[in-house]
Amino acid sequence: MVRVIVEFSIGLVSGAVRAALRYGIVGTLALAVALMIRDLTRAPMVEPIEPPEKNPYFNEPIRTEGVVFHVLAQSCRWDLASTAEIICNGVRFAGRDLIKAHLPTSLANQLDKGADLVSIGAASVEGVLEHEKARARDRAIAMAQWIAEQREIKGNVWIINMGKFRDGCRDCPRGDTSAQRLVVLATIDHRDDADAVRALVRRELASEAGKTGSLIPHPDDYTHFEIELWRPTSPDGEWAGRPLTTTPPAREADGRQGEPGR
Repeated sequence: MVRVIVEFSIGLVSGAVRAALRYGIVGTLALAVALMIRDLTRAPMVEPIEPPEKNPYFNEPIRTEGVVFHVLAQSCRWDLASTAEIICNGVRFAGRDLIKAHLPTSLANQLDKGADLVSIGAASVEGVLEHEKARARDRAIAMAQWIAEQREIKGNVWIINMGKFRDGCRDCPRGDTSAQRLVVLATIDHRDDADAVRALVRRELASEAGKTGSLIPHPDDYTHFEIELWRPTSPDGEWAGRPLTTTPPAREADGRQGEPGR
């Protein structure tokens, strides 16, 4: 402290001498007063604020017209045949634990404001259509339940079942199908019309899926697009659900719905 005062005093005296030689005594006093006023009114130094830590498991939210999508990172998918585990870079996590530790802040904030939650379930091309459709629905319900355990959901909970990935080539060699088992959540403004929610989410999914590098699944790549309204009956995950609209899209109602290919 003493050193600072001494250095300041030396600097002040040196500056005063130079000013007196140049401006005279009156000018020097005026300059000193102006500098004092400047220093008193100068804004204090502000320490830089560290940006919030990036969520390692969820991508940044994708905001579209009426929908905010929250997509699990590219390296993370539902484990094959599982409705309880997520696999990220070869490491398996309990889905419930993953959501408990890494629920996206953007999603939590939207739910706190009363937004509806949309949980989208999908299954990959392996397996029998009937079983995979049920698995996709179970995945969507499980994800919604895990979120409800961490956050009070003031709005509706919509379950969208996209069913099984369509097999467009029966003789193609089988490779990694994990990209067909995406984890996609969404929030929308509160609505009670199931048909309107279904149309909105389907439209925005299709729009985003067409963009280069998108991780959003295209609805046309899956066998179904059914919607249900679910409401939690208690904070610990007890549920009571009823189907509102299970009519398949027009393009799937022509007798080809049960086929694995287009």
